[in-house]
Amino acid sequence: MGVARCGPTGWMVTGTEIPDLLRRPILRRINYVGELAVAPDHRNRGIARALLHQTEHDMCQAGYGALVLGHDRHLTRFYQRLGYTSARRLALDLAPWGHHVRSNRRWWHTVKPLAPEVSLRTVYGSPVLTGLLPG
Repeated sequence: MGVARCGPTGWMVTGTEIPDLLRRPILRRINYVGELAVAPDHRNRGIARALLHQTEHDMCQAGYGALVLGHDRHLTRFYQRLGYTSARRLALDLAPWGHHVRSNRRWWHTVKPLAPEVSLRTVYGSPVLTGLLPG
């Protein structure tokens, strides 16, 4: 009927943009929803919403600070109603090493902080995820 598949995304694991020193701490703080799908004949029944809420709960219990996913633009309102922020670009504040910016022409980035020390701020119209690394 439905599935939510989570784990690290390729740019977190093998990308060269994030310094190796930061890779492991980032992988412990951000989880990526690689797939959220509901069978066509079961849509519009709240299944995707329930799957996402359960995923958020599980990731919060596991100590993750944020949940990130990519989606088609037409799903922006769905994710916004669930407390997510969507944009073409997403930046991670990796202080004191600077920002890591992700953008994709096909997908919108959607993010939701799960821990009180993790937050979003807007810089030049794009969301910046802060509080991922210990201070």
